Amino acid sequence: LQAAPPNIERVTEILADIRNDDRRAADIINHFRGLLKKSEALEMKELDVNDVVRNTLRIIDSEAMKRGVSLSTSHAERSLPVLADQVHLEQVILNLAINGMDAMQNCAAGSGKMSIETALAGDPEVEVSIADSGTGIPADKLNTVFREFTRLDEGAREAQGLGLGLSIVDRIARVLRLEIQI
Repeated sequence: LQAAPPNIERVTEILADIRNDDRRAADIINHFRGLLKKSEALEMKELDVNDVVRNTLRIIDSEAMKRGVSLSTSHAERSLPVLADQVHLEQVILNLAINGMDAMQNCAAGSGKMSIETALAGDPEVEVSIADSGTGIPADKLNTVFREFTRLDEGAREAQGLGLGLSIVDRIARVLRLEIQI
């Protein structure tokens, strides 16, 4: 806005992104509240996993750019239909990706790489793979990584998050009957 003349079109785009992110955050909070209470019925409907990943990539892409992580994607050439709650499925992908980016915080600048791929893993199985060039999960944390408040970066100067991301993934995975492999 301080430019002469101000780029109103860009400001309009930014405000639209903020509104969309605000709406998405409210949806996530409401869905997660329902997941914890188990009183709210999930919005299970047929979704194309490729579309869910594309929607989630909009958020992940800006975070990856901010962190200097090179992001690559590969989608199955065909539709990958699943019966799931879209907000919860997006949250799983988002949390796994952010966790991977956190694991790359100590990598040399520009060396962080993440790939997100979708594939048909067998009829009727669909696979979403999120791989990163981070430090990996220490062997002594493998059994506890999905517990609340478990953090893998406790020794880091600028520790990220509260240690809830993977526990949320685990809870959603159990409700949606997803299989998570590390």
